Amino acid sequence: TTSATIDHHARVNTDTTGEGAQQAQVVAAGADFSHLGIAGAASISGAASVSPGAMVLVLDMATTASIAANARVDATEDVDVVAAANQDVLGIAGNAALSGAVGVAGSAAVVDIGSAPHASLDGDVSADGNVLVRAADHTDADLIAGALGLGRGAAGLGASVTVALIDKDTQAFIGAGAEVDALGNSARSLTVSNGADGGSETIKGLAVQAESSEDLFAVAAAGGIGFFGSLAGAVTVEIV
Repeated sequence: TTSATIDHHARVNTDTTGEGAQQAQVVAAGADFSHLGIAGAASISGAASVSPGAMVLVLDMATTASIAANARVDATEDVDVVAAANQDVLGIAGNAALSGAVGVAGSAAVVDIGSAPHASLDGDVSADGNVLVRAADHTDADLIAGALGLGRGAAGLGASVTVALIDKDTQAFIGAGAEVDALGNSARSLTVSNGADGGSETIKGLAVQAESSEDLFAVAAAGGIGFFGSLAGAVTVEIV
């Protein structure tokens, strides 16, 4: 869990007398996860050879940025509440089984990612500039699995699978009972989505935005070679 909070009943810069024109308040929580997983196995025998292997990643992330209820935050320029999470995963599994009779190989690359970035404003905020409440989550996962079973005298069996399970809860919100004044007198403009596919626009004032993206690439390959029989299967599964 990664969190940044201005807690209940806190008072931040409630007296702006004499403060600089560029005074800003930022509550930001960020989590950046990178993973490289490689699993490989090979077996060779004169009679029977079996070679299993798997790369498995289970990730659970919670990223929270908040101004709590009954807190008071003032700024002569901008107030930002931002929660951002990123996952970059490369998983590779490769196995081979070579035998004079029967060769069996299996490989799996499995990723299970749960991520919940939340940005919330439940207190009272007054800014001469902009107020931004933003939650963002971006996932890039590449999975590769390969297996080869070679049985020269009898049979070869090969199977491979990649599985990507992505479960996200991305929220940006202003809570019930909050009071927000964003006068927009800031040199900075906010870039926000305009509802079109990939489109954006710039505004001043208040922006509440949640965004999530997933870029998945999966390859599964399998081979079976045998004198009397062979069997090979490969499958990729993505659930988002």
